[in-house]
Amino acid sequence: MGHERGALSDMTRIICYSALFSISSVIIVLNNLSDQYFVTIQDKIQIQAYTLDVPFFWIMMAAGAGLSAVYSLDIRKHIRSGNIQAANEAAIRALVYSVIFGIAFSIVSFLFMSLVFFLFADHDIAEQAAEYLLPLHIFYFVISLNSVLGGILNAEGKFKSHVTGLLIMLVANFMFDTLFVKELGLGLFGNGMGTVCAATVALAAQLFLYAVGRTQVKLSLANFHWSADAALAAFIRIKLFLVRHLTKDLAELGVRFTIYLVYSLTYGIPMLFSALIATVGAGAGAYLSSEYEKLYVSRDREGVKRLFIRSTVAIMSVTFLMAVLMFIFADDLTVPFQTEATEESIETMQWTMRILVFTAPFVSLKYLANAVSAPVGRFRNATAMLIVWASFKVIAVVYASEIDYWTIIYVVLIERILAAIVSVILTIWHIRNTYEHADAAAARAA
Repeated sequence: MGHERGALSDMTRIICYSALFSISSVIIVLNNLSDQYFVTIQDKIQIQAYTLDVPFFWIMMAAGAGLSAVYSLDIRKHIRSGNIQAANEAAIRALVYSVIFGIAFSIVSFLFMSLVFFLFADHDIAEQAAEYLLPLHIFYFVISLNSVLGGILNAEGKFKSHVTGLLIMLVANFMFDTLFVKELGLGLFGNGMGTVCAATVALAAQLFLYAVGRTQVKLSLANFHWSADAALAAFIRIKLFLVRHLTKDLAELGVRFTIYLVYSLTYGIPMLFSALIATVGAGAGAYLSSEYEKLYVSRDREGVKRLFIRSTVAIMSVTFLMAVLMFIFADDLTVPFQTEATEESIETMQWTMRILVFTAPFVSLKYLANAVSAPVGRFRNATAMLIVWASFKVIAVVYASEIDYWTIIYVVLIERILAAIVSVILTIWHIRNTYEHADAAAARAA
């Protein structure tokens, strides 16, 4: 009885912390859904163009998140050790480097985007897609600064302030989109400008906290000292992070290029709802990685096994329940996106949602599995494996497109199930071979 009560308590704690850690991801997905709503009130060509924009948007967000993750970790270590001056220096260095990185990344990304659209997209659609991404590229440093500042706030324990900034961005994005798209009729350029202006408002709100001294870390250019070695080290540390996200998002771009002319909206919106469910798994992975770190240090292999089983049961149960609810209420959830431009495809969108929402639990399972490897590192060839897997996914979708759209969606479902199974197998290997048992370690030491 006590064991069962302890397991239930652990699963409840995992679910609560997962929800807490997933808040920021939930807000970002809601931000995408808000943008998608304002796209659907435009014409079909804008809908098709925005479908191609989404993976580029996620790539840009991932780049900012990578820089934020690198520096927030350093700042957290300095704060915990009581070295506030070092934290101050790391914070201002993070902001300056994020501006430099943001400008360089936006140039590379813009050139890559232009090449991809020129080679693969219809001319009119490419122009519309570029309209949305143009303001994001010009003012990308605002987005990267916003992400880094949020990471610094998290590093010093001001999670509520960070979430408040994201909520401000969500509300501001809706208001700016209403102004630029509905009132001024600026089309996808208005959507892009709304995103940038919302990020600027959120950035100003976060900077205000530092200006009035409500933070432990102080931002001052007097603490900044240029170091080419430090800049290079930061780039090296985010390189792997970027490669993994680039691989995933480029594979998604390949899928969208395969279907965007006919099934752009029917795929894009259901995928966002699926992503909304998967944020629970992402939050669980973020929380559990630190828990596995503790167990790794204490060489508690049995604790790792126990935590992985309980977290899997808890998160898979929650995400499957959310998928079932979205399956039942798919018609209601798609109501905001029913416009003249989507009238003919609304039934296909609802069918797609009822399938794709069930991919989210398996995406969550991958996050849970990746959390186990976080303290010990991935396999040497993990990135190469990811690239190969993503390539096969795109090839499978291309071949499926020769059959029909429904086959494509089933291929996406099967790919995510198989990816989760492979992740679990690799996790079991890690637990058996990488996590050292305390007794074995003691015997070796003796």
